[in-house]
Amino acid sequence: MARRLRISRHLWSALAGWAVLMSASVGFGGTPGGPSVLAQASPARLTAMRETITVYGTVEFSPQHTQVLDLQAEGLVESVYVAAGQQVRKGAMLAMIRNTPNDLLELDRARIDAAFARRDVDRLRGLRVRQLATNAEVQVAEQNLARAEALLTNVRKRLGNASTRTLRAPMDGVVEAVNVRQGDIVPAGNPVLRLAKGDRLRARLGVEAEDLPRVAGGQRVSITPVYGEAAPVTGQVRQIYRQIDPKTHLAEVVVPLPTMPSLLPGSMVRGLLVLRDLPAVLAVPRSAVLYADGRPYVFVVDRGTARRRWVRAGLDDGRQVEIRGGLQAGELVVTVGNYELRDGMALRLQSGASR
Repeated sequence: MARRLRISRHLWSALAGWAVLMSASVGFGGTPGGPSVLAQASPARLTAMRETITVYGTVEFSPQHTQVLDLQAEGLVESVYVAAGQQVRKGAMLAMIRNTPNDLLELDRARIDAAFARRDVDRLRGLRVRQLATNAEVQVAEQNLARAEALLTNVRKRLGNASTRTLRAPMDGVVEAVNVRQGDIVPAGNPVLRLAKGDRLRARLGVEAEDLPRVAGGQRVSITPVYGEAAPVTGQVRQIYRQIDPKTHLAEVVVPLPTMPSLLPGSMVRGLLVLRDLPAVLAVPRSAVLYADGRPYVFVVDRGTARRRWVRAGLDDGRQVEIRGGLQAGELVVTVGNYELRDGMALRLQSGASR
């Protein structure tokens, strides 16, 4: 029993001596007898930064270059030859419209009115020759005839000379929407379809209400599809809708876009909107900034030890943090290993990590 106790004491003494030896073996900047942390550091630098916000939205045809095609008179849709998204050339057949019974009744009424007015003029002119009608009466009858014939001409123009009418594309473009189906009766003035110029697109992007005051026309936006690996397309804010959409709870900005294979109407896109460019600000890597009770601080390398320094942080772009006070350009700040540090702790900087 006594021998076993002596062996344990010897073992304990050896372990204690090894621990003292290890604690005294510190690297660069180490303090003999104290713990040290392996870390990386980087100098605070003057650099350019860019304040941005990320916004999401959809691509659509530009409404300024969209034409709504409707009917001048009520019609029955006999055939539809196109679908949404289809490209068409000027003059292409879009739909076949047949006159309805109401159309035919309107045409018959206009013909009857014009024929009656013409007979009335002839009658009054004969009476005037026999001095049984005045010039004023003949003049009123001629005015009624002119109105009746104008109405008949208008009806014929709207309905055409045949029982069917062909709706044709007035320009080269893309069918944005088809609002009718075969068999529908479409009242006069109601849209049949919408045709857009395929080379005129825009993105409608949602912006948080708190960011809207900082958004202005002309700001740059880099747009990429949400799905896929297409290269970004750069545009500028053209319009700002200063109201909140009750469905999305966002305001909207509009960015005109060029025609790109990766940007199809209806596709979802992500935009990086540049609020402002900062040409030269003092900044440190984002990993260098820590927080205590909401206050930012960094660990500055001071002759091989870590010194906690409270700072005033500004813009955070996800890679760097602007430092508005508490730090000078060129001072080394710990970027890796700082979570293990305490004020005054020794550092072992990795070779090449302080450039």
